[in-house]
Amino acid sequence: MTSPIAITVYITNSYPVFGRAFMRDEVVTVDAPMAAVMAEPDSLADWALDTLIEYSGEGPEYTHVHGVYAVVVTAAPTGYEALNGLVAYAEG
Repeated sequence: MTSPIAITVYITNSYPVFGRAFMRDEVVTVDAPMAAVMAEPDSLADWALDTLIEYSGEGPEYTHVHGVYAVVVTAAPTGYEALNGLVAYAEG
């Protein structure tokens, strides 16, 4: 098990059908990736998608609307600097 860490993320939720985009900065607490995950770029990308994309979205009123979601790590604690700039992206 890993320790929780606080990171700052920049979230963008775009809904092309409405021509609307929502952006915000947020500090979230997540389980830190293990050392083996940090060392492997593909594993780190998977960690980002599994861990960060849940912070995207604008709520139930947009559940059935096609959206494009991105979560970018903008600040990570000491020892986790490799997370800075990491992007989780999803569409659906």
